[in-house]
Formats: sequence, structure tokens, C-alpha cells
Amino acid sequence: MLKAMREHADKQDWDAAASIAKDAAPYMHAKLASIQHTGRGGGPIQTVTYRKDSSMHTMPSLARLPPAAEMMRAVPAG
Repeated sequence: MLKAMREHADKQDWDAAASIAKDAAPYMHAKLASIQHTGRGGGPIQTVTYRKDSSMHTMPSLARLPPAAEMMRAVPAG
């Protein structure tokens, strides 16, 4: 297919080259898989946002965590 595409391109037959390129693309470029993310039991995903600001004094347990540990902290299911 690619050889035929290049032959048409060399002859400046762009329509034929483009048509062959379109047919060859699925074999040359992998498609990304479609993934559906779900939470526990197929429910919605729980998201948690952590901020470091002046309100941190109200959350002393989070204030003591280093940044990497804060991001990796397990969130209890609610």
C-alpha cells in the first residue's frame, strides 16, 4: 500500500495518494483504546482536591503530611 501511495505521490497524483494513505492509516497508526473509568461498584469516581493555603490550620492532620504523602493518602469510602 505504501509503495503504491508513494508512486502516486511521485507522479503528483495527490488524490490517489491521499486515498491510499487514508486506507493505510489504520495499519500504520494504532488507535487509542476507549476506557470508561468508574468508582467502586460501577458508581461515580470520587475526586478529592487538596489545597495548601491559609485554611490549612483547620486541618492539622493534612498540614503535617509532606506533599507526596498528601497526594497518595487513601481516602476512606463514604
